[in-house]
Amino acid sequence: MDFLEVSSNIKSLELGRNINKGLFGEVYESKSFGLATATKIMDASLNNMFMKEMSILAITSHPNLIKYYYAAKSDTNENEETSKINNSRENVYLVMELMQTSLSNILEAKRAMPYYFHIDVIYQIVSGMCYLHDMQITHQDLKLENVLLNVIDGGKSGNGLHYAIVKLIDFGCSKINVGRNQKVKENKYIYGTLRYTALEILKSTMESTKMCAFEADVYSFAMTYSKILSGEDPFDGINTIKELLKKIEKGERPKLPSNCDDLSKLIEECWTLNPSRRPSFGDICKRLTTLKKKYLVGIDVAKTPHFGAFKKEDHERSKSKDVHIGDTLISFIFEIWCDMNLALVCLISRSTHSNMCKLI
Repeated sequence: MDFLEVSSNIKSLELGRNINKGLFGEVYESKSFGLATATKIMDASLNNMFMKEMSILAITSHPNLIKYYYAAKSDTNENEETSKINNSRENVYLVMELMQTSLSNILEAKRAMPYYFHIDVIYQIVSGMCYLHDMQITHQDLKLENVLLNVIDGGKSGNGLHYAIVKLIDFGCSKINVGRNQKVKENKYIYGTLRYTALEILKSTMESTKMCAFEADVYSFAMTYSKILSGEDPFDGINTIKELLKKIEKGERPKLPSNCDDLSKLIEECWTLNPSRRPSFGDICKRLTTLKKKYLVGIDVAKTPHFGAFKKEDHERSKSKDVHIGDTLISFIFEIWCDMNLALVCLISRSTHSNMCKLI
């Protein structure tokens, strides 16, 4: 890591509260040159993992991937601000954009997740993954904790979620230059969370087997999606590879809600045992687009499924005699109008052309 020299940017870095602590590092709220940022701090002994994540962030640019600012290393003995955090002699720093929350935190808070919100969040996750695979990069640790959001909610009207900008993070386990449909004899890939890992990857840690990393990401997506729909961790309580293999090979999968047939069918295709039968993220993107159009063309709000903390009485309340039909209709029209305007905000926020207006 000799070329990653001590950066003068470190002197401008003001570290705030700890917002996440993982196996390989910690993330802090921070400010750099007055800009609100998030700083990931790792011990310099984790050089390879750090350099890989930095390289991926440096070569990629997509609205659904976390934005990278700079990376540096520093002798903690020379920097009073950073020496408060870690007693190690040397740390490495990855400075990125700061997001509001994670998808995991939203589910834990049991916030109501309307159908249109959840479909758009999933679409943005798939869009980011589609881009990574087009760049011949596999994520290899896709889960709710690695999906961050900036959220627009209902404000005083309630705790419902209206729109979110979604970003994928944590590329320490990722693999660069993965050839399309490249098969390998042995597992030289590092994977993240056990319960989100595909069968072929689990088996490759115990025996020689062929696998494909792209399809393994699709399986992890299915497990992530199932938790969004059900609110429950996939294979909760399973802690060993042998236990997990036994359940998966027997055909056991996380339970899905009964009110989302189209989505359930998609998930079941994504977690099928045969990797070659799983859809690509490009195919998933097309199918989600169709679902979004289907929602916009004709919708019965009262029959639309909600996920997360949605309760049946939320819809029943809209039917009560205390709510006038006119008010309900106006509210519905306003909601659609808001969605259209939020879509416009999203479009502008993702546009970088010099002749287009910018959000400030």
